[in-house]
Amino acid sequence: RPCAVCAGGVARKKGDANGDCEFDLRDATYVQLYTLVEANGFTTPQGRAIKAEVQSYMLDQMDADLDGLVSSKDAYFLSQVNFRLMRFVDKLTAKIETDAKSG
Repeated sequence: RPCAVCAGGVARKKGDANGDCEFDLRDATYVQLYTLVEANGFTTPQGRAIKAEVQSYMLDQMDADLDGLVSSKDAYFLSQVNFRLMRFVDKLTAKIETDAKSG
């Protein structure tokens, strides 16, 4: 079950797709389950329960690859981050330096 507020007032962790205030493999599993029940129109008892519990902050975390959709690609990405094979990148800056010779 998602928590409304994380214990101790701590901020939610990046990737907390299931709303339990932690980031672990259960988040990737939750995203995969969400995509399956969504594809079936949330028609099963489990699908209706998931649809009822999902909050907007959870949907934001489910879209881990930031393409605007919640898909199995997001579940895969979250699992890769969980196993430290990939990383979240929030802010990326580039500094372009010119070679003094090339101008």
